[in-house]
Amino acid sequence: MTVTESYFAISRHVAVPRERLFEAWIREDIPFSEIDPPRRLVFELEDGGLAIVTLSDEGDETVMTFEGSGDAEQEWAARLDALIDVAQGSQSGGNAGGIRPG
Repeated sequence: MTVTESYFAISRHVAVPRERLFEAWIREDIPFSEIDPPRRLVFELEDGGLAIVTLSDEGDETVMTFEGSGDAEQEWAARLDALIDVAQGSQSGGNAGGIRPG
């Protein structure tokens, strides 16, 4: 029997500095297995898969790409949007809409 795992990637172009998005991720209560400030974060999802967040500059925007596995793409899309809202509207921190590994 062959098991095929689902893979998805979500990208957002955000008018927020890369460092601020990176800090919004770091404030989360997620144990990261790899941290490369302010470019890349890797962490394990609850289902045992890996998630990779990559931040890159593109003109005046930051491109945030989330790569994950499983069937939680819609859930992660909403979580990313909540994190962006926090990064755009606040520098005081918070829980970025409850982002947790799915």
